[in-house]
Amino acid sequence: MVMESKLRSFQVENLAKYAKFREIQQSRNKKIGQRLNELIDKEVKEADPQFKELTAIRSKDAPDIIVPNPFVLDQFHSLPKWEEYLRTLTKKQHGELYLHLIALKNITQDFEDYRLD
Repeated sequence: MVMESKLRSFQVENLAKYAKFREIQQSRNKKIGQRLNELIDKEVKEADPQFKELTAIRSKDAPDIIVPNPFVLDQFHSLPKWEEYLRTLTKKQHGELYLHLIALKNITQDFEDYRLD
């Protein structure tokens, strides 16, 4: 999974140094964000040489795992998709999902405020 976060703003303590930093990066044909990512990588490697990213490497364009909506398909089509999704969950996630589904089942069973059309 590629995690992207756009740094919207941060406090620059010294504008003159920041301007020089920008100038240096431009002379190296690097964008500031690219250089900040390099500095972050370097800092993490120095502080924790054993650090390993647990995310799988994939293309930025690859979709995240999407929770299927079983209500937009008939049972014949939704059940296999739901089962496929369940295989992506940890035991903890499965337990949380199961409790949520029980709550949905209970509220659905007791619901009586139907539309009259």
